Amino acid sequence: MRIDLDYDSSQFAAEASAYIDTTVRPAIAAGLEAAAEKVRQELTAELERDIDMPVDFTKRGIGIYKSGTRQDDIEFTVFVRSMQSQYLKYQIDGGVRRAGDYATTEYGVLMPGPHGIVDKHGNIPRGYIQQSLDEGWTWWTKLRQGKGVIALARRMPGEQLQYLALIVPELEYQPKFDFYDTAVVSANTHVPVEISTALAIATSKAEMLDQ
Repeated sequence: MRIDLDYDSSQFAAEASAYIDTTVRPAIAAGLEAAAEKVRQELTAELERDIDMPVDFTKRGIGIYKSGTRQDDIEFTVFVRSMQSQYLKYQIDGGVRRAGDYATTEYGVLMPGPHGIVDKHGNIPRGYIQQSLDEGWTWWTKLRQGKGVIALARRMPGEQLQYLALIVPELEYQPKFDFYDTAVVSANTHVPVEISTALAIATSKAEMLDQ
């Protein structure tokens, strides 16, 4: 006894290709997008843990870039936006910040002095330097101790000398923001789950339409 099986392979190939194009690839793209958003959220949460009270602008520094036009070419990149990266790079990789770098003076890095005022984020408030100079009893001076250090000094009548702000030639940073490890762990956790979920939903919808 012999059984012959015959089928239209060209039709099967066309239907399989159409299924991949209309169901599988869009589902994978949707899963990747959902996973990228989870990675972005977890990196933002890690940033808030690693950096003491970051400002809102810094917390908005983690973005997602979508590239590619076809479903099989789409990529999602989670990155630090260019403005925030100019200072967050020191929190991620460490390094030395010098005059000429982002948000520095021509003489070096401006930082709060031991007697100065800082905001809730530990930064010198906007306009504080000029306001202090306008009030009088205040001047810039080079410190003898600390090579190249410039201080905004103030001596009120009957009071001791105070240093409101300092400009140091360079400032060394140690890595604080665990960007890379957090991103890798988060991606490995969420990419398989989100793609599987998106494929399951897409497959279920396709089966319902075929019924």
